[in-house]
Amino acid sequence: MPRTLRVVCTVLQILGILLTIMRLGYRVRTRMIWVEDMWAVAALVCGVTSLITDWTNFYTSGQAAIISFWVYAFAYPSTVWAVRQSILFSVARIFWSARSSRLTTIIIAVVFLVLYGALTAQRAWQYGHNLDWYNHPDKNGRAHVYLSHPMVIFELITDCISDVIIISFALRLLWGIKLPAKERIMILAALSTSIIVTIVSIFRAICQLMHFRNTLRIAADLELAVSLITCNLLVATTYIYRIVIRRRNVAESGSDTDVGFSQAVTAPVSRPPVTLDGIGELTTVDLTGYGGDSATQAEPETDINIEM
Repeated sequence: MPRTLRVVCTVLQILGILLTIMRLGYRVRTRMIWVEDMWAVAALVCGVTSLITDWTNFYTSGQAAIISFWVYAFAYPSTVWAVRQSILFSVARIFWSARSSRLTTIIIAVVFLVLYGALTAQRAWQYGHNLDWYNHPDKNGRAHVYLSHPMVIFELITDCISDVIIISFALRLLWGIKLPAKERIMILAALSTSIIVTIVSIFRAICQLMHFRNTLRIAADLELAVSLITCNLLVATTYIYRIVIRRRNVAESGSDTDVGFSQAVTAPVSRPPVTLDGIGELTTVDLTGYGGDSATQAEPETDINIEM
């Protein structure tokens, strides 16, 4: 059963990796690469590294197993935190013209980097200050060491807090803008999948505290897979939504007019909307009713266009 679960988790990880590649390929093709895509690249690299070293550690022993353990120990959390940064900037991209939103995003991103640095330093100290575990491999010849209980609890707290921050940030920004119910539900549902990552993080922490080694690796693989899928879910759902809206409007009008998601979200404006990358047919979010920034209130006609 554990091996079957590992295979299932591996399939999910590969699905997350493929979604990330498709997302990046689409952004490159449409020339819409932005900050959140750079974090998605980091998540992709770390995710592939985690997948390879995970199986390398499983099928090797001795020095090779130790090296793969070290690489996996840092590639795995790096993937999760890169995904959080990508989701954060995906949300921020919608409201990037608002000065307060930009500042809040930068502050949160710095806080995430500090937390990630603290967790990485803790792992490095835990694994490196005493190397006796090199000489105590398990029955399969693989060396392994557990994080201390305080470190596990601290890691769990940072996971929960960071996910709550992302969801709260999105709710705060989306609360006051003009957005139809269907689009609002779609965006919030995609962002709320971070809750699933939090639940898996809690499960993984319990496995670490109880030293359930086989289950621990499965929980870590599952968290990695869910994180990668979540990283691209907002982009994928928005893209699919645009296609559905376009086809439905084309079917209703009987013409080949390209009706994008921007027309489904906002009413036509008297002047061309402001874009982030100079390319048309982007998702438009009308911030006329958004009162979170004085600059936005001073320019009520400004629209923000993004490609999710």
